[in-house]
Amino acid sequence: MRVRSRLALPLALAVLFAAGPFAAGPAFGQAGSIQGTVVAEDGGAPLPAALVVLDGTALSAATGPDGTFAIDGIPAGTYQLTVTREAFATLTSPVTVGAGQLVRVDLELPVLEFEESVVVTATQTERTVTEVAASVTILDAETIQASPARNIQDLLRRTPGIDFVERSGMAARSNSMLVVRGVPGTKRALFLVDGLPANDLGTGTLAELNLVQVHSVEQIEVVRGPFSSLYGANAFAGVINAITRQGAGPPTADFFASGGNSGYHQFGGSTRGESGPVGYSFTADRRRIDNVYNRETRISGSRTLPLQNVGYEDVRLSGRLDFAPADGWTATLLPRISRYTSGLDVTGRLPVAVDENRTGTSVNLGGVLRHRGSGPVSAQIKISQRDLRSHIFQENYTRTPTRQTTIVGLPGSGRTESIERGVHPFAALTNRNTAIQSTLVEPQLTWTPSLNHSVVFGGTYIHDRGNFGDSVVVDRTNLLGSDADLAAEAMGLQAELLAAGAVNPSVSIVRDPPLGDVFPLSAGSREVFHVAAAYVQDEWDVADRVRLVPGLRLDYHSRFGTVASPKVALLYSITPSTRVRTSAGRAFRAPSLSELFGNVVFHGTTPGFPNPDLRPEYIISFDAGIQHEVSRAFRTEMNVFHNDMTDLVQLIAAADRSHFDWVNVAEARSTGVELVANGQAADWLDYYANYTYTDSEDLATGNLLARVPKHKVNLGLEVGAWLGSWRLTGSVDQRWVDDRFQTSRGRPVWLEEYARTDFGLYLRPNDNLRVGVQVLNLMDAYYDESLGSPTAARMYSVSLAVTPF
Repeated sequence: MRVRSRLALPLALAVLFAAGPFAAGPAFGQAGSIQGTVVAEDGGAPLPAALVVLDGTALSAATGPDGTFAIDGIPAGTYQLTVTREAFATLTSPVTVGAGQLVRVDLELPVLEFEESVVVTATQTERTVTEVAASVTILDAETIQASPARNIQDLLRRTPGIDFVERSGMAARSNSMLVVRGVPGTKRALFLVDGLPANDLGTGTLAELNLVQVHSVEQIEVVRGPFSSLYGANAFAGVINAITRQGAGPPTADFFASGGNSGYHQFGGSTRGESGPVGYSFTADRRRIDNVYNRETRISGSRTLPLQNVGYEDVRLSGRLDFAPADGWTATLLPRISRYTSGLDVTGRLPVAVDENRTGTSVNLGGVLRHRGSGPVSAQIKISQRDLRSHIFQENYTRTPTRQTTIVGLPGSGRTESIERGVHPFAALTNRNTAIQSTLVEPQLTWTPSLNHSVVFGGTYIHDRGNFGDSVVVDRTNLLGSDADLAAEAMGLQAELLAAGAVNPSVSIVRDPPLGDVFPLSAGSREVFHVAAAYVQDEWDVADRVRLVPGLRLDYHSRFGTVASPKVALLYSITPSTRVRTSAGRAFRAPSLSELFGNVVFHGTTPGFPNPDLRPEYIISFDAGIQHEVSRAFRTEMNVFHNDMTDLVQLIAAADRSHFDWVNVAEARSTGVELVANGQAADWLDYYANYTYTDSEDLATGNLLARVPKHKVNLGLEVGAWLGSWRLTGSVDQRWVDDRFQTSRGRPVWLEEYARTDFGLYLRPNDNLRVGVQVLNLMDAYYDESLGSPTAARMYSVSLAVTPF
């Protein structure tokens, strides 16, 4: 028999447990028996370890390995038979037992809606959310498609424990900061695409979050907490894995376009399907916006100042090919190419013009080969080749009288040059090229001796190469000497910097326009990293409803030596709908190529130097949580966490403020609580709510950690309704973030609290057409996520998607 339970929305979020139905009282007489099987509704697979309870009695049984059960000694009467099992919906079926009668029942359990999503990031094995001893958030295809998000970064803001510090809107720039459970920074989380690394090459930052098309993503898995035990150096505070859409079924094609204010427009197309044994999915698009801020001024205290106007453009192509080269073998090929340019048309509308052009071309070619036979061992190998080439051209140009001082010597040398410009305009030019390549090979074996025991063995080899390019000088007006004199002087200054110990020094020289010939000063710096690692993870059901997950990874880094990253987690299923878990682990982050060997970078007129003597950063973290599902209508969880961080790398100004250095200085901690609730309020309406409390401290100063909010609240609704034959989908997301601490020139400042609303609505009159409207920052709130860098004003757009076949 097949029985479907009716689910209802609880009257209040405080209701965590639902009472079971009361059975009718039994009639007494000769005892009967019930025998039967419990199978999965989808596919009919037998379900071992399901609990079958005869309500109103003390009688119960657990199903065996073949899904069968038997209950004897039942007094004649009518009862309710309730079946529960982890990852499946509770099923209740009426049953009548006569005196001395044997009753046979076959029960089919539907999968819980919450458990339909399978997560692979937390363990590198396929597990339902309820089987994972970690804090995991899944953003599924319906959530992604109903969102107004232009980038993955926009989607992640709704996740508990995560906050972004945005400085450049939708632009793919490296200075957006991700805060995970009070761990701040641009480089302290690992970003994966289909399980392959996607952090920016050379810097480790997260600009690639804005270069993966939302249209191409099927699911996003967010795992909070340190995961170096599986993933190595960058999994310091958490892991984000964007899983792209697979091709299946008949060929289809989508063409989409959108346009909005501030000159925003996007157009592209995708195709997916199957051709013989090959499933394919490809997406390509182009986006452009005239001003990522949609603002021309910013507020500083009581003053209104002009805001640098930054344009942006990108072109992105991603693909996925899935096929089976032989029985038991599957392969996935994952090409991804992007090119972005920021700084387009930046001088048009400001009284003080500022030119900046940053271009980056990224080529990522990866793949996964898997083998799953009939035995207990499965294997896979991941291979990735990545190449990033970037170019930065910055020209600060003013029409006002000014006095400009440019530092052209090593800090402390006393070599400076001061040029009085009077009424003449001047230009300060930076021109730099960078090329980074990375190769990854990661074989992995999974041994599953039984249903309750699985061990993962893996190894990783990474080869990183960085070329930080040439320094250049530009001049034609000869105000500081002839071209030959200028080139000779610059080369001499560079030689002095090298002799004084600077790594790959570059020289910025201020000259009057027009700008002229380019003189290369050096061949740049070429550096290489080698990383070799081995890891093991054991998922073992050590007792009934108790899962232990220990893991250990050893990384050998050619710069730092060997680093060990242990972790242990425990999951206990109190009932099929209630689980508690805890974990503790250690993770590390290796300083990036840029921090160690990059160019001397000028922050205004103050140079910042790399530091080849940096050490890795470390974090020791504790995490615990409880989850409970009342029904599809209400799921809740509570998590607590604590992080101790040491040797954090920061850019620190010298005492005389003559230069900046990357140094290991910071020790910090963060402690907090996450409260989460979500569910289905009606067939057409889902909701979510989460609150994060974070108490953080820089242990060296006693201050709060920069830009880490103490309180953050996310609320949202997601609609999916039929209006006759028309399909209406959409979402509204409300975010409130508490005030945050920051320092500026050594002085403490506070960034004010803010509230922001994002809204998206889509209408599909048929399978071939979809129209929508998206509004980011609906109420046009003005706020800074970093001092002096306001987030974008209200951004609206309309979209159209056509599916001709």
